Parts: sequence; C-alpha cells; structure tokens
Amino acid sequence: MTASRPAARSRIAHVADLHLGSDDPDDERAFLRAMFAACARAKVDHVVVAGDLTEYGGASSIHRFEAAADDAGFGPDRRTVVKGNHDLRARRLETEVFSAPASTRMLGPVRLTALDSTRRGGPTSALYAHAMGRVGPSQLERLRDVLSTKHGRHGEVIALHHHVNKTGAGTVVELVGRLLRMWGELEDRDALLDACVQGDVTVALTGHDHTPHVFRVKRRGHEIRCFIAGATRDLERFRVLDFADGALQGWKWQRL
Repeated sequence: MTASRPAARSRIAHVADLHLGSDDPDDERAFLRAMFAACARAKVDHVVVAGDLTEYGGASSIHRFEAAADDAGFGPDRRTVVKGNHDLRARRLETEVFSAPASTRMLGPVRLTALDSTRRGGPTSALYAHAMGRVGPSQLERLRDVLSTKHGRHGEVIALHHHVNKTGAGTVVELVGRLLRMWGELEDRDALLDACVQGDVTVALTGHDHTPHVFRVKRRGHEIRCFIAGATRDLERFRVLDFADGALQGWKWQRL
C-alpha cells in the first residue's frame, strides 16, 4: 500500500493601503513591527502588499517598511509589493521594493503574478487623486503567456492594487468622480478577467477600497475569488489565506 503524499501548502498574508508617510514615523514603525509580528505568529510564508504602501512615495517610508520586514524575517523573497496610485512618486525605487509588472514567483503550490494597475496622466494626477486603474495590453499579453505555461500542479493567484469589481455611478458624487477620472475602477477589467479565466486564475488579491470585501466573479463556468484587503492600518487586522496543492482552502482574520 502506497502512502499518500502530503499536500503542498502555503500561507499568504494579504495587506494593503498602509499609506506610510501620513503619520508620525515612530507610530508607523510601531505599526509595522506589530504587523510583521502578527505575520510571524500566524506562521505566514509570504506577505502580499496590494498597493499604496506609501502616501506620497517617500523613500523614508519605504525604508521603514523594508527595515521592519527584514528584521522580522520577511526579506525580499518572502514579500511581494505591488504599486498603488499613491506610490507613483516612488518610480525611482520600484526595482528595489515594488514587483516588476507581470512578474511571477512560486510560493510553494501557488504561482503569484504581480501586476501594476497604476496609470499616469489625466487632470488630477498631479494631486495624486488619479485613482483609475489600468493593466494595459503589454501586461495582459505577458500574463497570458505566463498562465499558458504550466509546471506541475499549482494554483494561479494575481495581485494588483485596483479591485476587479465594478463600481457604480448611481449617485451624483460617483458620477462626478467618474467624469474626473478619479473613481477607482479598473478600466480594462473585462480583458483582465478574460485572461484570468483562460489561465485558470482562482484568486485575486487587491486593495484600493479601504473597506474589506470578498466576492466571486463567475465567467464561463470559472470562478475567481476576489479579495479586497481594506486599509490594514485602520482595521488593525489582515486576512491570512491558506492554500493546499494550489487550491484555496480557506482564510481567516489575523489581528495585530
């Protein structure tokens, strides 16, 4: 009788919208220490920051994050940071802290693809209120190429800042926001979801909306579980997702 093979497992912490640089530096250091200590207590394998790591893209804010992560044992190989609209000033540091567009890494039984959904331009970009998102044709092409290549049995997960659910324009405030291109929608949402369905993506880790949500997108018989982290600093908690043999097994809240 052949012994059954133990399941390959991975545990991912999903945080977002830390907006470092908007508060006292000592308070931010204390928050970061508490967040990474909570990750360690939860036996997290990898931390995903789904955008807006900073408020203004300041180098000192990024360095505080890197120092706290490194001190807690979550070095570059144990963290993935995607860019949010508030991080746009950090362009010169993106190769050091932010994941390259459409870059991938294997996290045990999970392949994580990081996407850059920020976009520049428009009348409000100088005020860093330009919250519309866009993945763009080149990243979508790269994503399709990545997802078409399978190496054994693993699950597909994407991480990006802008959430993939549609926001409405049913109120005057929402309509004005849409007209000013400040509303937080992903412009090429449908193209991204089509690529995800074709490539068997089952989980999307996002941010941008400061209220946490979990919802399902169903297309052509395929289901994608979409997570919005919420503003981790305000919530003082984050989700921990468990995967076994590439499949999402469940998730829970972890308090700081």
